[in-house]
Amino acid sequence: MKQKTKTAQKATGCKKYKIVIICVITAILSACATLLVANYFCSKIADSAEMLCKDNAAPNEQGCCPGETYTDMGETGFKCCPDAGGDCFPPIEKK
Repeated sequence: MKQKTKTAQKATGCKKYKIVIICVITAILSACATLLVANYFCSKIADSAEMLCKDNAAPNEQGCCPGETYTDMGETGFKCCPDAGGDCFPPIEKK
């Protein structure tokens, strides 16, 4: 009689672990799906937003902000460089 009881307990213990593993896998997959959906919608919002310069100024026809000069940087292409010096950045593309 004792032998049957031990076997029944082992089977019940395995079922508990299987349920826990399934719950963990489901939680991980749900988190991944949520991140993918959030990333998709955030990128769509960023793509549709119009890029503006400081103080909400619009970029000029070359895509540079006020106080920047459209400059040929050779192999890296044209960039907008601050007149006062500093890092140059790609022009803002109008959509």
